[in-house]
Amino acid sequence: MYQPRRRDGRDIGTPARPAAPRYEAIARELDGKSGLRVLDIGAHEGYFSLRLAEEFGARVTAVDDWRGLRPALEEAGERRVTGIYERLTPEMLADLGEWDVILCLSVLHHVPWWEQMLAQVRAQSRLLICEVAVAHEVLPRAVAHCPEIPDAVKALGGRIIARTPGYRSRKLRPMYAIGDLG
Repeated sequence: MYQPRRRDGRDIGTPARPAAPRYEAIARELDGKSGLRVLDIGAHEGYFSLRLAEEFGARVTAVDDWRGLRPALEEAGERRVTGIYERLTPEMLADLGEWDVILCLSVLHHVPWWEQMLAQVRAQSRLLICEVAVAHEVLPRAVAHCPEIPDAVKALGGRIIARTPGYRSRKLRPMYAIGDLG
């Protein structure tokens, strides 16, 4: 289990990646605002999407080509969360328009067009929450794992809001916030 599942207001399961500390950092950035439009890219089974809908009344679009997303969202039955069940192309991302918040958590190292994606999600969001792998993490399935990613996020004005362990790793991944909800 990569991260916990979210059901009926509770975390379920023992995950390889705890989600609560990551969620708490995101929640602090939302500063109690409700009804936000959120795009959750790389949603896996929708943990962050579901929790933001539950606790902030957010309207969330969860995006992932992971086969577990659709059944997880159907099981949760949260009407404020919809899914896109495929990997985004640059054109698809552009067509999704503007959002109050975009979550891009541990996604960029999986995308060969990460530079374009980063620029695009920044342009399409008032607040971008972006978590990145660190250069010395071992990520055998990553297609674009490179030390330039954290530097590119920082160059956009990213400020670190949390550092949490990576997947099956003790390496701490920084989570950045770029922009604000003003």
